[in-house]
Amino acid sequence: MSFVLDCDPGIDDAFALIYMQRTGQLDAVTTTGGNVGTAQTATNARWLLDALGGPTVPVAPGEPAPIARELITTPETHGEYGLGYVHPTPGTLHPGPWEDLWGSKLIVTGPLTNLARFRERCPERYAAIEELTIMGGAIDYPGNTTDHAEWNIWVDPEAAEDVFGHLPPHARVTLCPLNVTEGFRIDPARLTPIAEALGGEVGAALPEIMRFYWEFHESHGIGYTAQIHDLLTCLIACDAVDYAVEEVALTVDTGADRGAVTQVAHPEAGRLPVRVLTGVDYEEAHRVFFDSIAPR
Repeated sequence: MSFVLDCDPGIDDAFALIYMQRTGQLDAVTTTGGNVGTAQTATNARWLLDALGGPTVPVAPGEPAPIARELITTPETHGEYGLGYVHPTPGTLHPGPWEDLWGSKLIVTGPLTNLARFRERCPERYAAIEELTIMGGAIDYPGNTTDHAEWNIWVDPEAAEDVFGHLPPHARVTLCPLNVTEGFRIDPARLTPIAEALGGEVGAALPEIMRFYWEFHESHGIGYTAQIHDLLTCLIACDAVDYAVEEVALTVDTGADRGAVTQVAHPEAGRLPVRVLTGVDYEEAHRVFFDSIAPR
């Protein structure tokens, strides 16, 4: 089983890309604006995949801005170029429309802008999606952007509400919210064997990529560690670890409580339930990731 990864690298997206590339489950990458702008996120993904080597995976920049708002990015979290203290060099991007790369199995670890536009422009292909795993939201849990909103959903709440209100009818849709993803962390002790196992340009760069992220988390009282939301989301999408879910219908606030995701007790016709991640074995997740880069 292989996927298209729609992402906004982004430091935690970088670990997602490493895992998907090393396990051979990556068909293509498209990017959106979020952590940094769309052009830079595409540059970051292309640089990382080229540095990892192996079969070439196409990378295409997606939509340049949210569907109804100006793009806001977060260089204070991920660095000026999105990968901490590292400045990636540009590479060769897919020359055609990003939509051409999408298939029936998707993982979205950035804002849902591209997904909402895909529904609008390619309705039959959107309806044919079989697997959709999303990192985003905070369900009855403190947000990381406002009291109630998680970053990916807050950046483009209209896109998120459009998606949750019009899910692909036959897809297995899984949402990985902050409630669970914040518990999956990498600190310096965890990173050292990862960087050594990867080696090469990526292994050498990871400490400088992560140093920025560690400093950010420490400045916010979380400690000298970092939450790696997007890697965990990919592990869930690939059914690589044991996890628990609860099926609920969801709605997204596009008004005063921008980006807040809440459960819908009595959803209107057409608003389908989502499998919301409620628990995972973090130590198993760490083992699976490490084994993917340093097979025994």
